[in-house]
Amino acid sequence: MSTYIILRDSKIIPEPLAFRPERWTQQGGESLNRYPMPFSRGSQACLGPRYELSLYDTTEKNVEIVRDCFNGQTRPGYNCIQVKVVRELQ
Repeated sequence: MSTYIILRDSKIIPEPLAFRPERWTQQGGESLNRYPMPFSRGSQACLGPRYELSLYDTTEKNVEIVRDCFNGQTRPGYNCIQVKVVRELQ
């Protein structure tokens, strides 16, 4: 299940579409901390949290947003971010 669906479930978070950031900091909010899963879980989880990565042959131009579409777009030919694995984390 995705974070998007979980955080919009009114059984888990009352009034999920209301802007109430205090729900995460007030008493009882600690029980909500198990729901956000930015890297997912299980066999389909992102590999990123297991590795320390370092940028390789990547500059600011590779990530600069220059066109405002449905999602941000980089310059043509610059949409490549390369990383190398520094070490595996325990």
